[in-house]
Amino acid sequence: MPTYKNNTNETISVNVFGGTVYVNPGQTYITEYIINGSALTLLSATPYYNPVVNWHRVVSTGPGDDKTVNLDINKTKTARILKINTTGNIDVYLRSTNNYPPILLDWNVMDPIADISIDGKCDCMILQFSASGNCYIVELKDVME
Repeated sequence: MPTYKNNTNETISVNVFGGTVYVNPGQTYITEYIINGSALTLLSATPYYNPVVNWHRVVSTGPGDDKTVNLDINKTKTARILKINTTGNIDVYLRSTNNYPPILLDWNVMDPIADISIDGKCDCMILQFSASGNCYIVELKDVME
């Protein structure tokens, strides 16, 4: 997240993502947003913003080869599943296959992306493939468009 400082003798108003922030003289301001065209001095561009907590490539040989993916329960708000290559469907369960029905049932290639809200409620997902295939699970801090 960039860090800025007001090195002037006046309060500076800055438009940040639809709102106004006032930075007093000598004040340091840390934000996840990049501020262009202001009188603030950029002290540091790091750490860089990254909405991804982690990602997992999941490969299955098909029925009987269930895959469990552990999630960061403290940081992951959304699990984004991207179906890459499968001739069949994927059923997705939260925490256990006993948690029926699955959150995604017979998910098919017609909709290759699915977002599942995690937000501290789930520490793992179980994927059951009806045929061999693979997908990615991306753990997100924020939902990306």
